[in-house]
Amino acid sequence: KVFYGPMKQLGLITEEEISLIFGNIEELVSVHQNIVNKLVALQNQIGVYDSIADTITEWIPLLNCYSKYCSNQIYAKEVFDRISQKADVGDFLERCRASSFSRKLDLWSFLDTPRRRLPKYVLLIKNIMRMTLPTHADKMGLQRAIEGLHTVLSAVDTATGKAKCDKYK
Repeated sequence: KVFYGPMKQLGLITEEEISLIFGNIEELVSVHQNIVNKLVALQNQIGVYDSIADTITEWIPLLNCYSKYCSNQIYAKEVFDRISQKADVGDFLERCRASSFSRKLDLWSFLDTPRRRLPKYVLLIKNIMRMTLPTHADKMGLQRAIEGLHTVLSAVDTATGKAKCDKYK
């Protein structure tokens, strides 16, 4: 919202550059909004969850969109660095970075966040699993979720590695 829309509306960069820099970020946002909505719906009246494993396990295959996003980052960084050198774009990005709404982070920090966050989901689910009683119905489902996350991470690593090889051929 902070960068994507204004850069597009102000015509600071072309549609092609927007597509290359932001990739399929809208798909990632949608995937995460989906799980947030489902988890909120699962909370009881005092904000506690009875069971989340099935919801998490169903959500994990949707994370395969990270393969496209992360492999695109190889090219996105190059385009981002190039367009950042334009005076008007550089000025816009600096103003955004200096504003409180960006928390003093630059655009690339935000664009790189999904790549850095994905492995943390494994740790999060492991922590949830550790706090789950051994006899709880979610125990096995959470283990399946961890296995599914490892599969997604492996696919992302493969796609990113292929993109790097293709770029530097």
